[in-house]
Amino acid sequence: MLYPLLGVRLHGWLDDLAVAIYLVGLYVLGAHGPAVVIGLGAATVHLALARFTRYPQGTWGLISFRTHAWVELTEGALVVAGTLLLVPASEFALRVFLLTMGIAQFGAFALSDYRWPVPQKTA
Repeated sequence: MLYPLLGVRLHGWLDDLAVAIYLVGLYVLGAHGPAVVIGLGAATVHLALARFTRYPQGTWGLISFRTHAWVELTEGALVVAGTLLLVPASEFALRVFLLTMGIAQFGAFALSDYRWPVPQKTA
C-alpha cells in the first residue's frame, strides 16, 4: 500500500470484475495453450481469494486482507513472468492482454488500503 486510494469494498468489486475480464478476454481472443492456462489460473486465484478473504465481498473470511494482497501481488508477478516465458510473441494480443492484467495487480497492490478491519481509535 503506497497510496491507499482504493477502499476495501471497491477492491472487492474489482476482484470480481477481474475474474470476469480474464474469462471474457480469454474467450474473445481465442486463447489456447499456455495463455489459457495462465489466464484461467489467474481467474481461479482471484475468485478463490475473493471468496476466502475476510472483507465485505468475502464469503468465508478465512484469510486476512493483508494476506490477500500478497497472494494477489504474487499472482500478478506469475502472470507477467508466465506470459513472457510461455506465450509466443506471435500471439501479440494475448500477450498484451495477459501482461496488462498481470501489471494491473501491481497497481491494485500499490493503491489499495489493506487496513481491514479498520483499527478502532481510542480517545
